[in-house]
Amino acid sequence: MDKYVVDAMVRNRLDILNRITSLFIVKNLPVLTVTFTATENNMAVINLICLCPDEFIMKRIMNQANNFVDISEIYYTKAFNPKK
Repeated sequence: MDKYVVDAMVRNRLDILNRITSLFIVKNLPVLTVTFTATENNMAVINLICLCPDEFIMKRIMNQANNFVDISEIYYTKAFNPKK
């Protein structure tokens, strides 16, 4: 499994954090770390590191998350793995 870093700009509400993490839990993907940082203008940044076997699954999760009204921006990057 590869490591992915997900960054999202959302409204400053904790239920959005629950909705994003539940996308990974439903697909049985482990979430390693989650960071929720409040910013100005009633917004927040969510940083999440997870393991995923396939980039296609990550794209599907990002498409589902883009349908949430409270998310203004979400994207992912593949984390660097020096052991491979």
